[in-house]
Amino acid sequence: MHFCFYWLDICFSLIAAVRSEDHLVPVCFSSATATPRLTTCPVPLPNWRVPAVIRSKLPFQHPAVGRWNNTQETLNLITGSQWDYVVLQEQSQIPASPEWRSQYMFPAVRSLVGTIKDNGAEPVLFVTWAHQNGWSEMGQPDFESMQTQILLGYQTIAQELHVTMAPVGYAWMLEHRQNPQLQLWNDDGVHPEMSGTYLAACVFYATLFKQSPVGLKYYAGLPASTARELQLQAENVVLGSQ
Repeated sequence: MHFCFYWLDICFSLIAAVRSEDHLVPVCFSSATATPRLTTCPVPLPNWRVPAVIRSKLPFQHPAVGRWNNTQETLNLITGSQWDYVVLQEQSQIPASPEWRSQYMFPAVRSLVGTIKDNGAEPVLFVTWAHQNGWSEMGQPDFESMQTQILLGYQTIAQELHVTMAPVGYAWMLEHRQNPQLQLWNDDGVHPEMSGTYLAACVFYATLFKQSPVGLKYYAGLPASTARELQLQAENVVLGSQ
């Protein structure tokens, strides 16, 4: 299977599948400092090979840029290979703003999804997690209030376009409710600790492969009990209604 993960801002984290003979390798990119930090966490898969292309660009319209960067490079990346899935992720705050998501996110998603489908691939929207302390300037004083708006943004465009979502942020919200002592964010309250990265990887595993991550033996250095808890959370969120 082939996956193209295309995202907006490497200052926000992405779980991506990179080439490995026998593994899905979640890669957490973040740049809390000037140099991006790269962490790989192999998750065994049953005899699958997963080549991928990973780029960092601004494919959605972005207020900091002032226009949608629908470059030929972006389109060439999508159309240049026969992908099974192309995963799209918006910048972390735009989906939480009703004005910004309508003005910037939705038009770009409509165009990109059309291009992806025309190329025979399935688009998937990466529903990101909110900031630990919310976004007070937008009247979202805590994690749940911001996460609710992010979910609404992704759900609205996903339902319109009949697009699959990888509900990472929703899994974070449920996990935080059930186990608030588990540290999903790192100290900046935006980027993930390993537990948050691992949960996101399990959600993608269940979303893309339509299989439960419960029973995977790679724990990314987490205690076995924590890894299993996160595996179960991802299974419940993605596959629970099936």
